[in-house]
Amino acid sequence: MNSGMNVRVAKVLAPISLSGGATATTTEVDTVNVGVKYNQATVYIMSGLVGANGVSTLKVQEGDTSGGSYTDITGASFTALADADDNIIVACDIDLRKRKRYLNVVITNGATNASVMCAWCELTRAEETPSSKTQRGVQELLQV
Repeated sequence: MNSGMNVRVAKVLAPISLSGGATATTTEVDTVNVGVKYNQATVYIMSGLVGANGVSTLKVQEGDTSGGSYTDITGASFTALADADDNIIVACDIDLRKRKRYLNVVITNGATNASVMCAWCELTRAEETPSSKTQRGVQELLQV
């Protein structure tokens, strides 16, 4: 089996220009999807153009319920991005066996000017292999 077939991709933040001083509204990640429970998550945050004074907050939080309250995950806060950090990717690996069901990413632009950002999450090591495009989190799935 191709190891890529054991991955679900979840959009957290579509590419946006985040206004200075604003906090991005991200999509929470359900670590149990269509009956498949995942044991590992990697959250990726990618910067495009980072405005002067940088992006001040990049962190991952967890919660028990969809749309509920979230708390910071210890060790899942990134160093603030500086003006020189254009076009980089930071990643956080999370062992889900020790975590709550839902993940949320907080990105706050500490810059005066806009910063371009996006984020996604890869869920892996499922107890069952996701086989459909819905389970894999993609619009279209080609298997050749």
